[in-house]
Amino acid sequence: MSDLPSSIKELAYQPNLSPFSELVLGLSSAALHYLGEIPYGQLEGSLESSLKTDEEAGSVPSQLPVNLELAKQNMEFIKILSEKTQGNLSSQESQILQGVINDLNIKYTALLYSKNQES
Repeated sequence: MSDLPSSIKELAYQPNLSPFSELVLGLSSAALHYLGEIPYGQLEGSLESSLKTDEEAGSVPSQLPVNLELAKQNMEFIKILSEKTQGNLSSQESQILQGVINDLNIKYTALLYSKNQES
Protein backbone atom coordinates (compact mmCIF):
# COMPACT_ATOMS: atom_id res chain seq x y z
CA MET A 1 0.00 0.00 0.00
CA SER A 2 1.39 3.42 -0.93
CA ASP A 3 1.63 6.24 1.57
CA LEU A 4 -0.79 8.96 0.53
CA PRO A 5 -0.54 12.51 1.85
CA SER A 6 -3.14 13.51 4.41
CA SER A 7 -4.38 16.80 2.96
CA ILE A 8 -6.48 17.41 -0.13
CA LYS A 9 -3.98 19.98 -1.39
CA GLU A 10 -1.19 17.37 -1.34
CA LEU A 11 -3.44 14.76 -2.96
CA ALA A 12 -4.11 17.00 -5.94
CA TYR A 13 -0.45 16.89 -6.95
CA GLN A 14 0.01 13.11 -6.93
CA PRO A 15 1.27 11.69 -10.24
CA ASN A 16 -0.89 9.38 -12.35
CA LEU A 17 -4.26 10.07 -10.77
CA SER A 18 -7.19 8.24 -12.28
CA PRO A 19 -10.01 10.23 -13.88
CA PHE A 20 -12.21 9.19 -10.95
CA SER A 21 -9.71 10.62 -8.45
CA GLU A 22 -9.50 13.82 -10.47
CA LEU A 23 -13.31 14.09 -10.37
CA VAL A 24 -13.33 13.64 -6.59
CA LEU A 25 -10.57 16.21 -6.15
CA GLY A 26 -12.41 18.64 -8.43
CA LEU A 27 -15.57 18.36 -6.34
CA SER A 28 -13.54 18.72 -3.16
CA SER A 29 -11.86 21.85 -4.53
CA ALA A 30 -15.28 23.35 -5.16
CA ALA A 31 -16.37 22.46 -1.62
CA LEU A 32 -13.18 24.00 -0.20
CA HIS A 33 -13.81 27.11 -2.27
CA TYR A 34 -17.30 27.47 -0.78
CA LEU A 35 -15.85 26.89 2.69
CA GLY A 36 -13.60 29.90 2.13
CA GLU A 37 -10.45 27.76 2.07
CA ILE A 38 -9.40 28.52 -1.53
CA PRO A 39 -9.30 32.20 -2.60
CA TYR A 40 -9.83 33.42 -6.15
CA GLY A 41 -6.94 32.65 -8.46
CA GLN A 42 -5.55 29.76 -6.42
CA LEU A 43 -7.58 27.14 -8.26
CA GLU A 44 -5.31 26.27 -11.14
CA GLY A 45 -7.07 27.06 -14.39
CA SER A 46 -10.12 28.42 -12.62
CA LEU A 47 -12.56 30.48 -14.62
CA GLU A 48 -12.22 33.43 -12.25
CA SER A 49 -8.45 33.63 -12.61
CA SER A 50 -8.50 33.19 -16.38
CA LEU A 51 -11.04 35.99 -16.89
CA LYS A 52 -9.32 38.60 -14.71
CA THR A 53 -6.89 41.11 -16.12
CA ASP A 54 -4.08 42.56 -13.99
CA GLU A 55 -6.12 45.72 -13.35
CA GLU A 56 -9.21 43.74 -12.36
CA ALA A 57 -7.26 41.48 -10.01
CA GLY A 58 -6.77 44.38 -7.61
CA SER A 59 -10.48 45.18 -7.45
CA VAL A 60 -11.76 41.62 -6.90
CA PRO A 61 -11.95 40.31 -3.33
CA SER A 62 -9.23 37.76 -2.60
CA GLN A 63 -11.73 35.26 -1.23
CA LEU A 64 -15.35 34.37 -1.88
CA PRO A 65 -17.78 34.63 0.98
CA VAL A 66 -18.47 31.33 2.70
CA ASN A 67 -21.47 29.43 1.31
CA LEU A 68 -22.18 26.45 3.57
CA GLU A 69 -25.12 25.28 1.46
CA LEU A 70 -23.04 24.91 -1.71
CA ALA A 71 -20.15 23.39 0.23
CA LYS A 72 -22.52 20.80 1.72
CA GLN A 73 -23.97 20.07 -1.73
CA ASN A 74 -20.51 19.26 -3.15
CA MET A 75 -19.76 17.14 -0.09
CA GLU A 76 -22.99 15.20 -0.68
CA PHE A 77 -21.99 14.56 -4.33
CA ILE A 78 -18.74 13.04 -3.08
CA LYS A 79 -20.57 10.88 -0.52
CA ILE A 80 -22.96 9.63 -3.23
CA LEU A 81 -19.96 8.72 -5.40
CA SER A 82 -18.52 6.84 -2.44
CA GLU A 83 -21.71 4.86 -1.92
CA LYS A 84 -22.23 4.07 -5.61
CA THR A 85 -18.64 2.98 -6.26
CA GLN A 86 -18.06 0.95 -3.10
CA GLY A 87 -16.11 -2.20 -3.92
CA ASN A 88 -15.23 -1.01 -7.43
CA LEU A 89 -12.31 1.32 -6.73
CA SER A 90 -8.58 0.82 -6.63
CA SER A 91 -6.82 1.11 -3.28
CA GLN A 92 -5.53 4.59 -4.19
CA GLU A 93 -8.98 5.78 -5.29
CA SER A 94 -10.56 4.49 -2.07
CA GLN A 95 -7.92 6.18 0.07
CA ILE A 96 -8.28 9.48 -1.78
CA LEU A 97 -12.06 9.34 -1.55
CA GLN A 98 -12.05 8.58 2.18
CA GLY A 99 -9.37 11.20 2.84
CA VAL A 100 -11.35 13.86 0.99
CA ILE A 101 -14.57 12.99 2.84
CA ASN A 102 -12.84 13.08 6.23
CA ASP A 103 -10.99 16.33 5.52
CA LEU A 104 -14.10 18.12 4.23
CA ASN A 105 -16.21 16.90 7.16
CA ILE A 106 -13.65 18.27 9.64
CA LYS A 107 -13.42 21.63 7.87
CA TYR A 108 -17.20 21.93 7.46
CA THR A 109 -17.89 21.04 11.09
CA ALA A 110 -15.24 23.45 12.38
CA LEU A 111 -16.64 26.28 10.27
CA LEU A 112 -20.20 25.50 11.31
CA TYR A 113 -19.14 25.46 14.97
CA SER A 114 -17.31 28.79 14.67
CA LYS A 115 -20.32 30.38 12.92
CA ASN A 116 -22.62 29.14 15.72
CA GLN A 117 -20.26 30.58 18.34
CA GLU A 118 -20.42 33.99 16.65
CA SER A 119 -24.24 34.03 16.76
